[in-house]
Amino acid sequence: TCDVLVDEKGQPLADVEVDAWTWMPGNETKTDSEGRFRLKDFKVKEKVQIHFTKQGFAPCLFAAQSAGTDDWTIVLTQGTWLEGWVFD
Repeated sequence: TCDVLVDEKGQPLADVEVDAWTWMPGNETKTDSEGRFRLKDFKVKEKVQIHFTKQGFAPCLFAAQSAGTDDWTIVLTQGTWLEGWVFD
């Protein structure tokens, strides 16, 4: 499948780093001028961790994305936020 990354206005983002399983080298790519990317060699429906990063945008992590998802559009924002609990 071919997937695409866009900004908050829906404009394609080029040169976004796409990294499947960040702890394992060899599963990286970048988006092209139309924001498209392709990751290969995964089984259909296999759960894959995918991390997206680009300077000036908040990073985005999908912990268990199904491989082979058709027409997947990811939106990177320029806002940053934290989620979680503070205990002390």
